[in-house]
Amino acid sequence: NLAIRTDAAVARLQPGKVTIGVRPRAFTATDTGDRGTISARAELIEPMGAETLIHARTAAGADIRVVVTRSQRVKVGEALNLRPDARQTHVFDDAGKAVRS
Repeated sequence: NLAIRTDAAVARLQPGKVTIGVRPRAFTATDTGDRGTISARAELIEPMGAETLIHARTAAGADIRVVVTRSQRVKVGEALNLRPDARQTHVFDDAGKAVRS
């Protein structure tokens, strides 16, 4: 479970499925899986010069893409704890429409 702060527009949504969107560069890898982090496992590593694109999957089966600096060494199969930047977290309703204030 991930707790995020929401604005009034999100609070007015009817109960149902929502999708949370976070851009790959809006994650920070952390050492611990505390509140506000997403746990995932690295499945594919793509070096891109100064950065590395990590394809990961959560235990619930959600696909996540994360961009980290080249100095952050990650191996396939490694457990990751990812903290999304709340300012760059987007909410979409069950029809896929972005929910805005």
